Amino acid sequence: MIPQNLSPEAHPFYDPADWKPNAAQKRILRVWAKRKHQIMALCGGWGVGKSRLALYIAALNHELQPGFPGAIIADSMSRLSSTISNEFDQTLGTIGWEYRNAFHGQPSPHYLSPELNGKRTKVWLLSWKRPSTAARSANSLEGRDLAYAILDEANVFRDEEVATAMLGRVRSGNPGQILMMGKPTLSPWWNSFALERGGYSQVSPSTENAHNLADFDKWVATLSRREVLENLLCQPQTPVGAVLDNWTAD
Repeated sequence: MIPQNLSPEAHPFYDPADWKPNAAQKRILRVWAKRKHQIMALCGGWGVGKSRLALYIAALNHELQPGFPGAIIADSMSRLSSTISNEFDQTLGTIGWEYRNAFHGQPSPHYLSPELNGKRTKVWLLSWKRPSTAARSANSLEGRDLAYAILDEANVFRDEEVATAMLGRVRSGNPGQILMMGKPTLSPWWNSFALERGGYSQVSPSTENAHNLADFDKWVATLSRREVLENLLCQPQTPVGAVLDNWTAD
């Protein structure tokens, strides 16, 4: 997956350091490449590299199946712009991928790969939408024919509806695959969704990317013990309050 034989003249912004997956990312990439699991899930601590992983997957899948389209999904386009798009500029954008905001004259944000074996790959950027009064099939993913789909910030979704819709779209892959990623939360539904269907589930604390986070120790020192446990080490804590004294994380 790591880009090879790139000339400085053609790719002046390419930095090999941006293409060194951390331990958490390596495990997901390895499982993805083996194609034994159609459904994968990652619950990752703050700064563990979830958004960048989405673009590593796009690069890897283009190598494995050039021309097979994918999608990266979030709850809104603004969230995609603040997370995925920023990582694109440091990764895919430096090796010849292009951002396009339209397709056949219609607004359709997507990334377009360089040519490989005579084929180019599209990765659509999609926001999840379904009016609460509409049927489940009336969502913003309908009509797509994808080889894979990646859900970013799964923690902002209340349940597995979006995951079920993703499975209905990945019909072009061999096999079709989905990856769901989110921040630590109590009983992350996306990890349960993967395990219940024979998929792959992974929990990765922020420490797996500490070497890439500037002044990691100083940052940790500014956080409360609870924040460290919950958001960095992925260890849910009992809610504070007398009313919830008997609450458990099970």
